[in-house]
Amino acid sequence: MGHNLDFPKSPKKAVAAFEKLLNIEPDNPHGNYLYGMFLSSTAKYQNNSIKFLEKALELGIQDAKYTLGLMHLKNGNSKIGVSYLEDYSKQYPKSRAAMMLKAYKEGKLKFNVSN
Repeated sequence: MGHNLDFPKSPKKAVAAFEKLLNIEPDNPHGNYLYGMFLSSTAKYQNNSIKFLEKALELGIQDAKYTLGLMHLKNGNSKIGVSYLEDYSKQYPKSRAAMMLKAYKEGKLKFNVSN
């Protein structure tokens, strides 16, 4: 929350807290998911989110597919990103993922690709 409110040093404190948690419990599904979600919401650490979201997915957190799809699209990996969003949309057909996937395929949703 502090990060979203631009409290000084909040991102560094959050990173330190998540890393401490994952050093103790590296296979914590929710810890990996929440850390990946946090990282995806930052400009500085965004590209690091994928490995934690993928681990969360491996550990059973299906919701990670949505953010993984968006991160891969943002990074220019459209085939992988579309695949994640399609899988997520099949599980949750009334989700925002289905709407975003449709817009992306129609060329109405564009990402500034960063590599």
